[in-house]
Amino acid sequence: MVKSSLLIFCLALSASMTARFDEYRLMQKGNLLYTEKAYAKAETVFRDLADKFPSGYETRKARYNLAHALFMQQRFKEAGQVYKEVSKTVPTESQLLRAAQYNEGNSLAQQAFDTTQKEEKKRLLSLAIERYTAVLLSHPEDTDAIVNYEIVLKALIKLQQPESSSSSDTDIKSSNQERTSISNSVASRLLDKVRADEIRLMQQLAVPRSRPERTGATNQDW
Repeated sequence: MVKSSLLIFCLALSASMTARFDEYRLMQKGNLLYTEKAYAKAETVFRDLADKFPSGYETRKARYNLAHALFMQQRFKEAGQVYKEVSKTVPTESQLLRAAQYNEGNSLAQQAFDTTQKEEKKRLLSLAIERYTAVLLSHPEDTDAIVNYEIVLKALIKLQQPESSSSSDTDIKSSNQERTSISNSVASRLLDKVRADEIRLMQQLAVPRSRPERTGATNQDW
């Protein structure tokens, strides 16, 4: 009986190790394709990993990297949805949560800049601001989130101005209305920052901040 139990245990351990290796292999393959800018192929690999191992060790990271691959194909809506799904499955203090929220904000902002519908643009920009704010409430020193928050807030304020008015009084009124919609502490912390070159910052906004999550390593960009 003891020998039989030991054999069963060894077989189970072997199967577990094989599955773990398969996960690792797929993650490395997907990461390599991503770094080679083969984003469509990387997407396929990350989807395959998540489907084959829905409760696997690498699943969350695979879903996060899948969102990156979608983003780099300019499929911003799909990317944002996956980032949002990831943020719902990770611990509150996780670095992955902060990165997913930040990049979901980027996806929403890109959707806003792509649409010509004013109300939809305003809705998407507002949602992007919410995501950046969520990051900053827990990590107020996050420079990337501060920068992108300010860019998106400025775009939203401009949209909220009456089309026939460009006076400074109107600008101030619109700005004040927007600031009261979020935490005063967050607004004062963000809006006191000096704005850098806006063209450079918009280029920064166009790509996810974090590189694909690599197995067994902490991403220093977070």
